[in-house]
Amino acid sequence: RFAAQYFFAARRLATQTSAEANVPPAEIQRILPSHLDLPTWRRIVASLGLPARCLFTDNFARIAHVTVSDPFINLVDCDDLIPGKPFLLCARGVGGFSAAALFIR
Repeated sequence: RFAAQYFFAARRLATQTSAEANVPPAEIQRILPSHLDLPTWRRIVASLGLPARCLFTDNFARIAHVTVSDPFINLVDCDDLIPGKPFLLCARGVGGFSAAALFIR
């Protein structure tokens, strides 16, 4: 049940953020997520019609989860962002905490 709630809440957050920024999900080059529930993040990316490589996963095993900081750590470590293309930082945590921001670098 928790996994389903996490999936729907995180997916809704990503789609709402994308819609509010007037950027179609297909234009998002990378999603830099919280390091929680990698299988769910993979399902979210697939459900958005994005390629699996869109999800930055390098730090799931290397660092694990650092409360609130995961997307920012990913931003520092993700060295293949294409200038001028949007990317999405997503933070989602236990207890219903969630935040997302769409950036263009």
